[in-house]
Amino acid sequence: MGQLHYCLFLLLLLPQSGTSQPKFVGLGQYQIATTTPDSLNKTDFSEGGQTYVKGTLALECPHIRTFLAAKTIVEDIAITNLVLCFFDEKLFAISCDYSDALQNMFQKQYGLGTHKKTMNHQLCSQPGSESMALWGEFWQNADIMAFAIHAKGITNDCTYRATNSLIIISQTMSALSSECNLQEQLPFAETFTKTIK
Repeated sequence: MGQLHYCLFLLLLLPQSGTSQPKFVGLGQYQIATTTPDSLNKTDFSEGGQTYVKGTLALECPHIRTFLAAKTIVEDIAITNLVLCFFDEKLFAISCDYSDALQNMFQKQYGLGTHKKTMNHQLCSQPGSESMALWGEFWQNADIMAFAIHAKGITNDCTYRATNSLIIISQTMSALSSECNLQEQLPFAETFTKTIK
């Protein structure tokens, strides 16, 4: 009788395990902690400029390298403004435009993320300036988090910006590089992350 219960228990688990969502570790062939700069297609990517410690113009972040592709193909989808950030030659962050096609692919593979309602942030220090509205969804797979960030309003440099970005990041490696200014490469990631903690 004990074996019969065990077999029934296993049969009950089978349908549920078949419908679980796969765990993300990157975007297509770009995998967190696995992809290296040497593996990139040199015709698609160009290396970004030097990254500096936040609040400085002279203190370099020697462990950080960034690569940019204006347009490339990932799993048969055109991806624009793809940025790959490496810490000691290991990929730790991915950022790109979050197009409708990419949203459909990402949600089909990983399901709907946890929704984060709109929050307004005063990023520009000029009196009377409009705030920045941020909202989106996020997913988590152990150390790796993905954010679909929608932003509309006035930025830190007091200019208007409206953007939709997908950012995938290793929290551990991101913490190691937290003193480095990656605002341009990972737009609004730091501000959005603070809203979900």
